[in-house]
Amino acid sequence: MISMSRYKLRKLLKVLARENQAEGMRAYLALKMQQRRN
Repeated sequence: MISMSRYKLRKLLKVLARENQAEGMRAYLALKMQQRRN
């Protein structure tokens, strides 16, 4: 059971990391656009 939950946690972390990457890219692009305006 412990190994099962650990596997699920690892899968969850992978998904979260992927989502964070997408959010980071969006914030990075937004910053780039702001710098261009200035």
